[in-house]
Amino acid sequence: MEPIGGCPSQIHGGCCMSGISISKGTMTLIQGAATGTLAMTLLLQAVVTGSTSDLIEGLTRYATHDHARAIEVLRPLADQGDAVAQEILGKIHLTGEGTTRDNVVAFKRLLQAAERGRAEAQLELGRMYRDGVGISADGNLAMYWFDRAAKQGAPDAYNAIGELYLGHPGVLEDAAAARRFFLSGANLDNAGAMYNLGMIYLVGHGVTQDGIEAYKWFELSAQTGAGQERDSALRALSTLRERLTPLQVGMAMAAVNDWLHVTRDRPL
Repeated sequence: MEPIGGCPSQIHGGCCMSGISISKGTMTLIQGAATGTLAMTLLLQAVVTGSTSDLIEGLTRYATHDHARAIEVLRPLADQGDAVAQEILGKIHLTGEGTTRDNVVAFKRLLQAAERGRAEAQLELGRMYRDGVGISADGNLAMYWFDRAAKQGAPDAYNAIGELYLGHPGVLEDAAAARRFFLSGANLDNAGAMYNLGMIYLVGHGVTQDGIEAYKWFELSAQTGAGQERDSALRALSTLRERLTPLQVGMAMAAVNDWLHVTRDRPL
């Protein structure tokens, strides 16, 4: 595949990608966009699939944190039914980046995108229903949207469902179901689900209390996660290490290696 920085052909000082003419200015923005973000992922998908140049510019502006301009470019697309534009506008209004934070508008845009099948929007909408942001809290509707996102393979959705089953107004507590969903999330390398598995084994919530199993999941969460997730797992490990014998820690680490061996060998 031609790298983003290169162009198969030049058109009026710009570039042609997947049949779309992209201005030289937009190409410069693309080349300077931060990598490793949802915006960059969506941007690359838009370029590869031949999305409109306006959507590509809007996503580029979002990836480079020019949120005010991103709103200007994406709003007309969202009004025309573009689900990606609706999702990004929802996120911008939810965080208040480049505009006044508006949870009602965020909910409206994310609902539009979620109804059109955007998994990330479905996940965010579930969180809004769970936490009562921009809408009255509703555990059942949170579950509904998390479930739709999970069916599309969103790892965070499995973890979120597991947390609902541990206790949320309107959702019947079910420790066994929580564990199943945490395991599904862990199978998708979700650090939060791994941490939650560690917690239920640590306290014996719906399972036999097992410090070795708890240590295993905290270690996996620490290895998989980043930022606050990783810090939380490391703190849990530090506390638990004081309660276990060196032999038990060794057994836990052996279980970690077994898990990694199985998951790395798992067919894609």
